[in-house]
Amino acid sequence: PLAPATSVAGAKGLSRPLPPSWMIRLRAWFPAKQSTLRLELGSSTVMVFDGSHIWHRVEVTKQGVVVDGRRTGASELTASSVTLRAQHGPVEIRDLVISRTKP
Repeated sequence: PLAPATSVAGAKGLSRPLPPSWMIRLRAWFPAKQSTLRLELGSSTVMVFDGSHIWHRVEVTKQGVVVDGRRTGASELTASSVTLRAQHGPVEIRDLVISRTKP
């Protein structure tokens, strides 16, 4: 796991390379109603947001996005790196793990 981080809107994002078969797992906290986490994956962008003031479990794979056990995206995601950045307010990120999946 990578160290916990807080991303603020307008700041440089957290960028990491991705292995050939990848999975991204993290927990995110959105302290403001407008807070949004933007994950840039190649030419695709995934947006995660919620103002309910609880920790959300986020999992992103090539097959799409799952937030708190609910699939929110169905399009295939291809990328060699990911950039996480906050928009419209801060986002606290914990337990960020980028791992390989079975091909």
